[in-house]
Amino acid sequence: MILNNVDLDFSRVAAVIFAIIVNIGSTTAQQKLWNVSGYVYDIDGNPIENASVTVSNVHLGTSTDEMGFFNISDIVLDSIIVKVSALGYQHETQTVHKRNVVESNITFVCKKNEIALQQVTITADKRERLLQNTPSAVSVIQSEDVEKFRLWNLADLGSVAPNVHIQMTGSDMHSFSIRGIVPPGGASFDQPVAVYLDGILQYDIANTMALLYNIERIEVLRGPQGTLYGRNAMAGVINIITKKPNLAQGSLGFAEASIGDFGAQRYVVGTSIPLYKDLSANIAGFVNKSDGYYTNVYDGNRFDKNHHVGGSATIRYMPSSAWDMNINFKIQHSENHGTFPFILYDPQKTIYRHVTNQDTSGNEVRDLWNVSLSMKNHNRWFNIHSITAYQYSNRFIKDGRWDFDWTPRDINSSVYVDSPNDNASGTLTQELRFDNNNLGMPNLYWTVGSFLHYHQRKEIGVIHVGEDAVFDGDSYAPYQLRTPSQFYNAGIAVFGQMSYTILPKLEITAGLRYDWENKLMYTQTDMIKEGTPDTEIQQRMRIPGKYTAFTHKVNLSFKPMDAIMFYGTYSTGFRAGGLNNRTSIPAFLTYDPEFSTNWELGLKLNGLANKFSASFAAFHIDWRDMQVAMFLPGSTFDVALQNAGRAVSSGLELEVSALLAKDLELDYAFGFTTGRYKKMATPDPTKGDEIDLSGNRLISQPDFTSMLVAQYSYPIAPKIIGTARLEWNHIGFQSFDIANSISQRSYPLFNVRLQANYQQIGIAFWMKNIFNHRYISSIYASGSPFVVLGAPGNYGLTLSLRFQNR
Repeated sequence: MILNNVDLDFSRVAAVIFAIIVNIGSTTAQQKLWNVSGYVYDIDGNPIENASVTVSNVHLGTSTDEMGFFNISDIVLDSIIVKVSALGYQHETQTVHKRNVVESNITFVCKKNEIALQQVTITADKRERLLQNTPSAVSVIQSEDVEKFRLWNLADLGSVAPNVHIQMTGSDMHSFSIRGIVPPGGASFDQPVAVYLDGILQYDIANTMALLYNIERIEVLRGPQGTLYGRNAMAGVINIITKKPNLAQGSLGFAEASIGDFGAQRYVVGTSIPLYKDLSANIAGFVNKSDGYYTNVYDGNRFDKNHHVGGSATIRYMPSSAWDMNINFKIQHSENHGTFPFILYDPQKTIYRHVTNQDTSGNEVRDLWNVSLSMKNHNRWFNIHSITAYQYSNRFIKDGRWDFDWTPRDINSSVYVDSPNDNASGTLTQELRFDNNNLGMPNLYWTVGSFLHYHQRKEIGVIHVGEDAVFDGDSYAPYQLRTPSQFYNAGIAVFGQMSYTILPKLEITAGLRYDWENKLMYTQTDMIKEGTPDTEIQQRMRIPGKYTAFTHKVNLSFKPMDAIMFYGTYSTGFRAGGLNNRTSIPAFLTYDPEFSTNWELGLKLNGLANKFSASFAAFHIDWRDMQVAMFLPGSTFDVALQNAGRAVSSGLELEVSALLAKDLELDYAFGFTTGRYKKMATPDPTKGDEIDLSGNRLISQPDFTSMLVAQYSYPIAPKIIGTARLEWNHIGFQSFDIANSISQRSYPLFNVRLQANYQQIGIAFWMKNIFNHRYISSIYASGSPFVVLGAPGNYGLTLSLRFQNR
């Protein structure tokens, strides 16, 4: 692959990486292995049979016998994290060092589930660590919470974590905001929040698999994460981890069926099974359907009917405790009938209806798939992590066009040429990382690595200027503007981070990263009018761009006791620069990366015998070289990005979990943000100059986000447990355009879930937005008076079944 005289042969790179890992891993056989054994009891001293005992670092495991005894052999690391889980009991973990387990056994005492909050292990800083021991602002949504919140799509994640706001923008692609950092106008596929799926960077919003199923947990990292996560982690990271096969757990699986109003249907199945000795597999699939919320009064039909289907398969091979290899394949197919359900904003309206009036609509088809190979090798000197992945994305319109004036008039409409191969992209990524996690150096942790990517995309965009454009002054209408474009991007990054325990209770962390990207675009625009020869509006251009970014981090954490942690962080992040097509204006062809600098102070608490935990963070962000979506001169629908702004954002965040009584749990997530543009201007086509918008509010930044959850469980009958759950989600005032002329007042959303479980069978009745509050979710672009509404009140039933066979 050659891009602008840069040769990146990924096949050779992958071959070299594989050879390095195999050669280093082969030395493991010469190392002295060791075993860990012990017993698992309940608080009364009774042995717990069939408890799952796993080594988190290398995913070894076994089950306890009738005496509660377990033994795990062939361990290569000098230090491991052993985790015990049993049905009806709290998870327990211990860090075990080789030097301390020569002849003796270790003992676990597990408490009943209702006694304490669960301990949560995360990988936010790319090593396994307890959430309360991680010195950064991280929210974790575990598998059972994904189900209870009914998180079927990444769009449902908004407000579950403090200062996280996700907008529904149409086209099954969403705009992500953390701490008020959101692209003005949202014209770029590059988001300020990086999304990782099983360790793989989702290259941009068009490549992101947004449908959630078979989820182990979701980690939301708030604040810039440039050092370890790189491009587009300017505001934070959403890290999605799906369920993996585990030989220690035996065969297990689940099936779930949901039905609701608006024709909603969802079916999900998944299973994890051992195949042969050291080989296991996890397979899952889903079907989502909906008749949509909107009605198009132009033809009386449902407008945003959609259908999604997809699945994943993972094959895991663990020939020894030193090796963990996974081959994974994921695929999603989506069809959306009526992609952009925009309605005209009216500041006098207090109640909106899910009704649009568009003279044309199209069925957008999107196909996404990715395949990856991940390899981990643990040896005495360091651990090696390698992830090689390829992502494919394709979208096109069939059976119509997108209406781009969103009125019953035939003015503007758009279409990606209706051939699947004309609008596709492919992305190859490779991350190679070395660290010394759990290798007998408790005072020092380091990780170094590199990240390479190659991305190519082609599209043929067509703007239809309709007959009614004549009445708006376009005497040449009707005609088409056809813009075929090709995009190429090659990049490489190197990074390193080190944590050192200066004193027994004081740890310092420092990290650096350098990213380099080389982009190239070919584009042209032709006018096509029936009865006349095609006219070249913009000749074919070759537009290159080179971009670099240097990010860094310093963190200091202090633990005066096990239940309390203070930390302070200085970190930076960036969003990638890029190229604009559909313009020949030199000033609009390219734009540079934008950067954020974050200062943060935090506190984490855990107490009352693990019945209470809390985290608090205060932050200030300086957002520089802001990429602003601006209308092209003379256009009311085409936008381009320019580095034309600067802003600051400050705020507070609070998360609390508490067991108020034996079966009553309370969770609260609150975020407050205040942000203003320090430098912002937009062209004024009527006067030929600029309008100064400095001092205006940041767009799509709610004053606050608040999520209060109360859940009570109680026995209905022998072996039947009932659960009542109430969620109160409150979103603060926000503006949607940089002029602050389109806004949404604060609004509450109430959700209810009533569930009954008989052993491994569950049935749940749920209602979301039970008072059917109508609110604006997003607008098309900064300055556009057309808006998209949030989801109306909806309800349904879910039937679930789970099984496990050791």
